Amino acid sequence: MGYTPPYLDVRKVAGGWTATAPSTTTGDDLTIKANSTDVTPSINLRGAADIYFTSTGIYLFDGAAQVAVIYKNGDNLKILTSQTNGDIELICNGTGKVKFGTYTAGAAADSAGYITIKDAAGNTRKLMVQA
Repeated sequence: MGYTPPYLDVRKVAGGWTATAPSTTTGDDLTIKANSTDVTPSINLRGAADIYFTSTGIYLFDGAAQVAVIYKNGDNLKILTSQTNGDIELICNGTGKVKFGTYTAGAAADSAGYITIKDAAGNTRKLMVQA
């Protein structure tokens, strides 16, 4: 069974392999599909630290150990570290800030508790939860 042109251009470039679609049209995409029939197809990039792309998430490995997974759960995007007591850092470029939900103005109330976070310097901080 052969392939019908146009062929995918695969070549060694600057110490690595590059796959290029045979198009010169700006904006064209190169889509890689594991197959068209599996319920959960996956694409595996294997090396010293593997990455698996599946329909259920993106799985990151350090050698044989899974270190993180990114997946959709209902309406939420979840990032889970598999490392015991591992932190998840959200790092912005330049003076960018991490954004959270909508601010709702209101009078301060008594504290009902707190959530512990770490700042950029690694200092533990407490965010107050209102009663």
